[in-house]
Amino acid sequence: PHRVVWPDLARRLTAAALIPAQGGQLIPLNSCYVLPVPDPSTALALSAWLNSTWLRALARATADVAAGGFARFNARVIAELPLPAGVLADRELVRLAERGGTGEEVQEELDAVCAEHLALPAAIRELLARSAGGDSDHRGGRPHRDP
Repeated sequence: PHRVVWPDLARRLTAAALIPAQGGQLIPLNSCYVLPVPDPSTALALSAWLNSTWLRALARATADVAAGGFARFNARVIAELPLPAGVLADRELVRLAERGGTGEEVQEELDAVCAEHLALPAAIRELLARSAGGDSDHRGGRPHRDP
């Protein structure tokens, strides 16, 4: 019942937590990947992690290029992303995903927390931010409907 989902084909990586209270009954219909996780907190933390500017930039850099500015965010791309110890248990990532799920803008805070986990210096943050591509979604890792 606890899953993280992201589209296979997109302009940027966008993950969502599908957990019982906030979308556990939703069924992903389009070409996407679904990763089962053990509990809601893990789903929220992982979706927030994947929605950080830094992970989006890294994913975009290794994704297969598709037409029209799109990329393929397949299982290989996600499996190659860094996942430092402690990320999945980080209560701040869970809190940011919950806040983002209400529509609150949390991208800056999310990026700060994730930069700490990655020990990213400011110069690298600037480089990754420029290469992240796509429009910014400030809602974190909760399910939402895109147009």
